[in-house]
Amino acid sequence: MRLLGKTLGSVALFLCICGNALSQEYVVATYQDDSPISPIAVKRIDLPSKSESEAVTLPFGGEIITKEPIDFRRSGSLYFLLIATDGQPCKNCQVWRPITRYAILDSSLAVARVDSVIDLGAMEYFENVRDSIILSFDQMVGNSLSVGELASFGISSRLDFRISHRFPSDYNPRRALRIDPFNYIRSLPNAGVRLYWDTDENFGLHFLTVDRPRQRIVESLFVGSILAYSRIFGFSNADSTLYVFSLSYDVPRDQRYVVDRNNAPSFLKKYSTPGLSLIDSIPLPNIAPDSDYVRNELGACNVEGPFMVYYFFASDDYRYFSPAMLFIFDTRTNEATWLRVGWR
Repeated sequence: MRLLGKTLGSVALFLCICGNALSQEYVVATYQDDSPISPIAVKRIDLPSKSESEAVTLPFGGEIITKEPIDFRRSGSLYFLLIATDGQPCKNCQVWRPITRYAILDSSLAVARVDSVIDLGAMEYFENVRDSIILSFDQMVGNSLSVGELASFGISSRLDFRISHRFPSDYNPRRALRIDPFNYIRSLPNAGVRLYWDTDENFGLHFLTVDRPRQRIVESLFVGSILAYSRIFGFSNADSTLYVFSLSYDVPRDQRYVVDRNNAPSFLKKYSTPGLSLIDSIPLPNIAPDSDYVRNELGACNVEGPFMVYYFFASDDYRYFSPAMLFIFDTRTNEATWLRVGWR
C-alpha cells in the first residue's frame, strides 16, 4: 500500500535490505489485513521450519517504512524498531500533516515503546550505522511541507527516537562508486570479497570486481535484464559463491487481486569467486497459481546462516493491498520456499 506516498507528495523508493540480528530467524513487518485501516503486525519467521513463530499487532497503521524492523542494542539487550508514516488533516493547509509513528519491541517481540513524531513523515530508510539511523522525510514547517529532508536519527537510553544530525541537501547516503561505464556501483552485502553490482543503461544487471583503489573494474559478469525477471542475489562466505536468483513475477490488472500470470520458469545460477565463473544452474519453483504473487523487484538477499532470504514488499498501487511474500533459500539443500506472511 502506498497511500501516503501520494498524499504527502513524495514517492518512496525501493528499500535497502537490512539484516536482522537473530541467526536463522527473520523479523518482518506487514499489514494484518487488507482493509484501509489495517494495523501493522510484526512477525518472527523461523527459517528452518519456514513458519511463523511469533507475532504482535501494533496499535497503529500507516505506510510501513521499515519492512524489516531495524535491530539495535541498548544496555546489552536486543530491540527492533518499526517505523511507519501516517497523516492527519491540517486546518488551513493544502496538504496533510505528516506523523511518523514508531514501535520498539524487545527480543521476544513484546512492545517496549510506542510513540510518534508529529509534523515529520518518514519516507525512506537507508541504513543503520552504529545505531545512527538514516532516513529521508518530509517535514511540516508552519503550514508548508518541506520535502526530501535527510537526517540521522538516534535512540536514547529511554528509547526516545529523535533527529540527531541533519545532512546538507547535496549529501548522498547511498555510498555508490562511479567507474565508467557504470554510474551507481554498490557493494554486495556480506561479501567477503570486493564484489559489487550495478545496472547498465539497457537495464542489464552486472556483477563486478574492482581493484583496491576502486578505480578500475577487474571482472564483469552480465546476468540478464532486470525487466525479464525479479533479480535477487546474495553472497555466501561459507563457499565463496555468488547466488543469482531469476524469479518469475506477475503483473496486476486494474482490478483488486487480479493478475496476469507470468509462467516463465524461475531459476538460480551460482558463480565462483574470484573469477565469476558459472558453477551450476538450478530450476526453482514459481509461486503456486492461487492468490499469492510478487512484483518485479531488484535487490540483495539477506544472509542468515545457510539461508538466503528476500522479502517481496513492493506495492502494486496505492489503492490496493497485495500478498506479502518471503522467499527463503537453503544453500545446503538447494530448497526454495515461498511463504505468505501477510499483506503489503
